[in-house]
Amino acid sequence: MANRRRMILAGATALTVTLIGQLLVTNTAEAGPDTNPAGSAALANEITNKFAAYGNSGSTNHWTGGDGLEAIELPGGRVIWFFNDYWYGVGTPTGTRGSYDAVMPRNGIVIQNADGTMGATVAGAGGSTLVNTTLGGWLWGGGQRLEGATIQKFYMRMGNTSGSVFPTALGAELRTIPTGSVQDETSYGNPTGGLPANVRDCTLTVPGHCILWGMALADYVDDGVPYTYIYASDVSAGSSSKKLRIARVPQGDLTATWRYFTGDNNSWSTDPGDAIATGTVASEALSVTKQSGRWVLVTQDTAGGLNGNVISYYADKPWGFTSDEKSTLFAMPEATVGSGTPGVGIWAYTPRLMPHLSTSGDQVVIGYSVNSLLEDSACGKLAYVDASVYRPHFRSVTLPHPAQPSGFQAPTRPDPDSRWMPTSQLPAWCSSGSAAVPSPTGVTATPNSVNSDLTFSWSQSPTATWSFGFQFRPAGGSWSAEYPLFVPNNRTWTAGLLTPGRSYEFRVRAMTWYGQPSAWTTKSATMPIDAPTGLGVARTAATKCSLTITDPQVGVYWQVQQQKVGTTTWSTPVAVGTKTPYFLVTSGVKYDFRVRAYSDYATSAWTTAKRCGL
Repeated sequence: MANRRRMILAGATALTVTLIGQLLVTNTAEAGPDTNPAGSAALANEITNKFAAYGNSGSTNHWTGGDGLEAIELPGGRVIWFFNDYWYGVGTPTGTRGSYDAVMPRNGIVIQNADGTMGATVAGAGGSTLVNTTLGGWLWGGGQRLEGATIQKFYMRMGNTSGSVFPTALGAELRTIPTGSVQDETSYGNPTGGLPANVRDCTLTVPGHCILWGMALADYVDDGVPYTYIYASDVSAGSSSKKLRIARVPQGDLTATWRYFTGDNNSWSTDPGDAIATGTVASEALSVTKQSGRWVLVTQDTAGGLNGNVISYYADKPWGFTSDEKSTLFAMPEATVGSGTPGVGIWAYTPRLMPHLSTSGDQVVIGYSVNSLLEDSACGKLAYVDASVYRPHFRSVTLPHPAQPSGFQAPTRPDPDSRWMPTSQLPAWCSSGSAAVPSPTGVTATPNSVNSDLTFSWSQSPTATWSFGFQFRPAGGSWSAEYPLFVPNNRTWTAGLLTPGRSYEFRVRAMTWYGQPSAWTTKSATMPIDAPTGLGVARTAATKCSLTITDPQVGVYWQVQQQKVGTTTWSTPVAVGTKTPYFLVTSGVKYDFRVRAYSDYATSAWTTAKRCGL
């Protein structure tokens, strides 16, 4: 039920963690219903503690920390919590992880039972990623809504561009999750193919200009007609002020014709190019809901980057947000300035308003993620060793109606020390060592032309006392940042969105937890470029031959040649920008056509010629 009251953890053991000052509860056995008011600070603290207790408990593999943090409450009281990336393993009462005790898949789910207790973690088989894409890259969560007994959930598709540390937004995908079988990933549907092309590929409206749709959803009846409103974050490369765009469809029918808000009163267009940037800041993490009779949008200010403030906008209609009614709600207190050594610290991100924890009025609870890139020579990443760093936090807020001064509020917490845990507190597997580390063996690089990716793998080292690091680059280019892989049982890594026909280099090395590396082992591979498949040719008019090209490869273009039947001369290759081109021909003359794929680095073989008859 919406706005239900959560329970407090009575009689559970408490542990204070000085690093981020959060109260952690280490036993969920006594969790049960209580009377903490919706929207209250007590409720916000309770749900923060509840996730900490859940992560620290248990003797079997489950969620021990993660980010992303989206939620939906089902009829009957269960809450489905979605996480983007998360640690999956066995928690400990002291809030640490052991050497190689956790893997980091994506898109996991935690089910909270109707009585408030934390239930099952839903992961892919063997603790793998739960929701995947077949289009290259990976998925992170966006908005969701309930349609009957089905959760409709958007995911943003992301990928690594060659040599870049930061992921690139590629588009959006849609999944349907039956509420009665959340724990059965084979029951999930994928109606992505029914979405508009500009939604599936975020660069289509304006090349190189990414608009990520489905980051929030809201239902509203406008002039007697029920609609579902779909919110996008315009995350164009280099943008320091991501903007909101809005579309709508008949309520719940997300694959129907999309209409885009043009900014002209209540005007909507079927042309995605008419979708205006509203002037409202909207990061990829945003929420839109109705509170106290007005619509409120909650998101993270792009000023200050990942240490930015939680901000809100207000409107009388779900499309009326403007900068005239912008408020700064709070600066996420866990964030640090990042000025110390090594200068990364702790950062906070992905704030979303949680309607099921809030009142229908102004008292709301906002949840967000906390993380750190801090690492030193002792044990690797802080977020791995200290489980409390990488967990959701919740805060009670009273929403203001009038606009308030917004300006960026700099975080005030100091950076953690460069040696962020005293030696006496380090787990045993972090101890210093001087033994030589052997290089990985059996290194292979396997290209995949369909997804334009390259999968690297290597053999496990003789003992399990170190992790691995890897880098890749285009041949002759600069090496990427070193990516750490903590779990030797998962000895593969995939570099996606590589250019067909281009050569790449990959190298991997072993690394002890104390920071002693082996020598690099390097491999090279050239991405394949294949001839298109399924060429079809038809005479669609006396002077017109139409072609259909089936080509699952990513990142290629096509060239077409034609030849009059009875001759031996092919025309000069013509580049085409669509898989359904047509060519004007001479009436009464038969032609043969062939196609090949090409990139900036190579061309494929020609397809077998197909005839365009009379």
